[in-house]
Amino acid sequence: MIHDKPELNYSNDNLNHQGAHVIRLTVRQRKIFELLWSVRDFVTVKFISQQVLFSEKTIRSDLDCIKNAINSQQVGKLTAKTNRGFFLDIEKSAYEKISTNYICAAPTGRIKNRTHNILIILLQNTFVSSQDLADSIYLDRRSLKRYFDEAEEWLLKRNIAILKNNSTYQLVFDEIDFRRALWDLFVEIKDLLKTTPSKDNESIMSQSKKHHIDIADIHALTVMFKKEIVFLDSLQAAINNVERSSCYKYTYDAYVWILFSALVIFQRHRHPISLSEYLSESLLLEIRDTSETTMTDLLVKELQNISSQTINRDETEYLTACLLCAEYNKIINTEVNNNSVTELTLTGLIKNFISSLSHVVGSEITKDKLLLQRIFYLLNPMIYRHRFRIKSDKSHTSQALVRQVKSSYLDLFLEVELCCEIFNQRYMITLSEIDMSLITLCIRNAQSSAVKKIKISIICNHGMGISHFISHKIQRAISQVEIVDVLSLREIDNLKNNNSDLVICTTPLESNEYQVIQVNDTLMPYDLALIKETVKKMQKMKSLQSLVNIKEMKGFQRFIRPDMVFISHFEDKYQALESISKHAEQLNLCEDKYLLSVFDREKAAPTQIGPGVVLTHGYPDWVKANFISISLLKKPVLWSDDFYVDIVIMVGLKKSANGKFDSSIAEFYSALAALIENDELMKNLRNCNTSESLFDFFININNVRSIHERA
Repeated sequence: MIHDKPELNYSNDNLNHQGAHVIRLTVRQRKIFELLWSVRDFVTVKFISQQVLFSEKTIRSDLDCIKNAINSQQVGKLTAKTNRGFFLDIEKSAYEKISTNYICAAPTGRIKNRTHNILIILLQNTFVSSQDLADSIYLDRRSLKRYFDEAEEWLLKRNIAILKNNSTYQLVFDEIDFRRALWDLFVEIKDLLKTTPSKDNESIMSQSKKHHIDIADIHALTVMFKKEIVFLDSLQAAINNVERSSCYKYTYDAYVWILFSALVIFQRHRHPISLSEYLSESLLLEIRDTSETTMTDLLVKELQNISSQTINRDETEYLTACLLCAEYNKIINTEVNNNSVTELTLTGLIKNFISSLSHVVGSEITKDKLLLQRIFYLLNPMIYRHRFRIKSDKSHTSQALVRQVKSSYLDLFLEVELCCEIFNQRYMITLSEIDMSLITLCIRNAQSSAVKKIKISIICNHGMGISHFISHKIQRAISQVEIVDVLSLREIDNLKNNNSDLVICTTPLESNEYQVIQVNDTLMPYDLALIKETVKKMQKMKSLQSLVNIKEMKGFQRFIRPDMVFISHFEDKYQALESISKHAEQLNLCEDKYLLSVFDREKAAPTQIGPGVVLTHGYPDWVKANFISISLLKKPVLWSDDFYVDIVIMVGLKKSANGKFDSSIAEFYSALAALIENDELMKNLRNCNTSESLFDFFININNVRSIHERA
């Protein structure tokens, strides 16, 4: 056997997110449950007893437990007939939810997702027989096939093949692909545990509190590193020592990544990795010349003391690469901080990147030194992750973040994506949508911080006491405001000199020049709520004005040519992209290489920006003249997975001599974001039945944005 099978009490969740059925069965009872299902006929107690190797009396007791559990949750029936035995009458969907997706309550137990269990067994053993594999997940060999096929497909996507010899399985892989697969599996397991947590697991809870690690992370680490998990205490102490001595402080996710990487080194000590097989000599020299090598030397000494294993030079370089991929929250020592940011060539690129965005988010961010540091902390490990290919981020949380960022800040996201070409070209990488979403949030936070406070003047005729009472109460309740003046009606002309954004008054006041809110003399809670809501809207408007300064725009409409607007019919996405790109080439808007770069962009990351809408582009180097193409498809085409598209927008942008893009594209992105959020306008767009009406719609898209903002 590959795994021991102790008699554990499982907390079994019928994984229906609308409301989970809780059925508690022992391992033996679960095996009986699955046996009843697989036979699909009446089964005698004697037959079951022979299969699970327990007495008939015990089997009858277990059958009663199974019957009560199923009946109580109304998910099926366990029928008994004299001289025939027992028959399990249950829907397949209910069986799958009960049998396949439950989580073991013990931290040393298995994840009850059979595909993940098979993956863990295959990745942790050199040779595995099909019988051992079936026994380990409590299935017969015939029933094993479905889950084994899923596991094999999962591995093939990660360049790992399964060599089958009679009834024995062996994995064929490169070590770097193998370790990356381990990380992907860890992420999937902890995501499963986060979405279906165990409610009764005191052992996991205590381990989590002891190690200051999330419950799902501690459980997933325990599952994947059953032997090596004993080093966890010492590993945490070692990493803490490295942080203190190096004046670094890692983010939580990076901390877990370093723990994981060290445990992998312990687990794979008989299979050392050599980065020279995967990385260029210049990149290896770069690794050896980073400050992380000092940190690695310190950590390696600690690791060797912990495990009594010798960590060779190859594994030391691998650990250095892992540290370079780990994101740090802050650098504690000011001197180290300055050196880290100012002496690296990446800093110059980041400055150019911020400068390229300044026409969109305002020139103030170019003076924001904190933003420079934050992007450096964020971008440096991102770049190394892509260059080393030793870590990926495919968690459900990350994908949800991308959707949220594109939904909330689509225009800024598109600008960031465009300007990130400076990093893609310099380091020969393609930043993912997750990467660009994090950078977008970083820029957005800096932009929000740069938004000036709303200036408020207070007009009150009841004396200075009440006037200042109102003033102090507003300032305590709303931090985003600045009280610039407290006046009486006699002094109302002074408003012209203090540039107020908002006027709060205790008496009726009509004004076409200022936004006015009348409040109670004692400023009641509903008054404060109204002021807060008004301030929030005004700040949002200021933010929009800084996001797209219309006065600086020359108009994106000149990039929309009538001969690049189509109402078309295509068989698939590739025909659509080829047709649009070739047409642009014929009009001398781009070179022939542009099409291949568009295909590369599609492979790199999803391009959908809204329901049925994609926005794609190619490399700026192959663009001869800026253009925006819009295609409305008569029949939607399958773009990726289950995503169908009927609106294809292609943007071809050329860099100017100073390396920047035309600032007016930001106006187009802003208007496009407003359009996608408006269902009625999207319906009007899809109702265009000629290329001329489609062209007119987008030429007048600025009106779309103004309607959206007023709404």
